[in-house]
Amino acid sequence: DAPLLRVASADRQGGFGAALTGGEAIVAGGEGAEGVFRTDAVRLVPGGEQGIASEPLPNLNAPRADAVMTRLGTDPAAPILISGGRDGAGAVAGAELFRPLAGVFEPLLTNLSEPRWGHQAVLLPDRSVLVIGGFVADEVTTGTIELFDSSVASYQGVLATLADRAGRVGMTATSLPDGRVLIAGGLDASGQPTDAVFIARLDIATGAFSVLEATSLEVPRFGHSAVLLCDGTVLIAGGADGAPAERYNPPPEGRR
Repeated sequence: DAPLLRVASADRQGGFGAALTGGEAIVAGGEGAEGVFRTDAVRLVPGGEQGIASEPLPNLNAPRADAVMTRLGTDPAAPILISGGRDGAGAVAGAELFRPLAGVFEPLLTNLSEPRWGHQAVLLPDRSVLVIGGFVADEVTTGTIELFDSSVASYQGVLATLADRAGRVGMTATSLPDGRVLIAGGLDASGQPTDAVFIARLDIATGAFSVLEATSLEVPRFGHSAVLLCDGTVLIAGGADGAPAERYNPPPEGRR
């Protein structure tokens, strides 16, 4: 797992980051004062008077806020994919890779088919990444799912489009032990909270991709949290006023 960090401060709204190994993290981008989008990045390391110190890194190749960082593996050298985001012109399609050992950002030769921010980007067992949903403009969402193939460091285009009932923003996307991805809750195509659950599966051997609806949540939720438990169930909490947390048991593969 590569925990995702959402970073906001007085001078960095919509900054984004990811955990590295050994207690380190990287934080980059964001929107500064007067709508100026930032390119600066820092590595946070244990130490210093406050228990953490920052080391400056080279700048991003493009300014952006509200992008998503996804670490492509657990080893110290695993690169980090920076996908989407927004800048002064709107949604961003461009992406780049951060190389932790070299400490550099590399622009990718291919872009997302659909620029977006507020999306989910989930690592699969073969180290490819599913990019799911998001905003394409203010108050305009998308249900498309795209694939980033880490073996060639390239986006492979749109795999599928979620049903209107599925969450497009504010949903959770949880990697399951068998490689499937559980997409739960969020705001649907009409902007309303949904209780819909879909399971996405990429067959690594054949390249076949499917998205099937599963049993719904107990209540509609958006902006909630989802944590995979050791028994393969998913703990889902928040995102609905007064609703208790629920433990979701994904159906076996091959069943809805």
